[in-house]
Amino acid sequence: MVIRSAVTEDAGRLLEIYAYYVEHTAISYEYVVPSLEEFQQRIHNTLEKYPYLVIEEDGVIKGYTYAAAFIQRAAYGHCCEVTIYLDRDSKRNGYGRALYEELEAELQKIGITNLYACVGDPIVEDEYLTKNSEHFHQHMGYTKVGEFHKCGYKFGRFYNMIWMEKIIGKETNKFVSYKNKEISKMKVYCYFKCTTCKKALKWLEDHEVTYEVIDIKENHPDEKTLRQLHKKSGLPLKRFFNTSGMLYREMGLSKKLPDMSEDEMYELLASDGMLVKRPLLITENQVFTGFKEAEWKEAIEGEMRQNVEKG
Repeated sequence: MVIRSAVTEDAGRLLEIYAYYVEHTAISYEYVVPSLEEFQQRIHNTLEKYPYLVIEEDGVIKGYTYAAAFIQRAAYGHCCEVTIYLDRDSKRNGYGRALYEELEAELQKIGITNLYACVGDPIVEDEYLTKNSEHFHQHMGYTKVGEFHKCGYKFGRFYNMIWMEKIIGKETNKFVSYKNKEISKMKVYCYFKCTTCKKALKWLEDHEVTYEVIDIKENHPDEKTLRQLHKKSGLPLKRFFNTSGMLYREMGLSKKLPDMSEDEMYELLASDGMLVKRPLLITENQVFTGFKEAEWKEAIEGEMRQNVEKG
């Protein structure tokens, strides 16, 4: 018995296994067997983000399992949906347990703590669907946590769907680290004596995020850069200003900010980095002024997902 990572060349055999469940059961709620090309793409897409495993006996694939995003939102980054299919003639040989245990071990390596299985559930057991899948997941440590009634319709009959959950790890404040993927270049403008900046930098370090830090007092952005950052942020320009009034009083400005034109505000911001609201977080696609933990977390995990999708 050998468990290994799937490759797209496995698609033909995996599709052969899966086709039976599409055509002859309500275990899969698909109506039509996907094409070989589509199935190859599904394998490729999954491997970009999560483990996809096959189990072999004497060189023949007997089953497969993989993980997928639970819900496409940053806050669910520590969760996964899991799926498993075995050759219809290869059940009760320990393949399912072996696959799931290996999948759990791989998912723990990338920070996944919550597993969810979406399982077809018969209102009354019939020739297309039994409770075997539910019972298998129960034996693997999953608990039923939700039920949807008559949400599936196949073979002229309605079926329920249940969600089952298994917790495999402790909560962590670290971001999910997808396989061989790093966040794109990220910059943080800070003033190192600023309490909020210190808090933000510590938060990034605690979460093991790679970034470039720039002293905003010594290397503040010029007017052209500020215009670009402002446009990228989508924020009102006044949000880029440090709200402390001390520096403004020292500068003896002839106009107050509300009375200035946009060009005058850009010119003022570019004249002294201490006027810029800090910390200033710059990712590939977004700009944030000030430190709001939830906002930064969602932005950074969004960048990670985008990088994975780009491949």
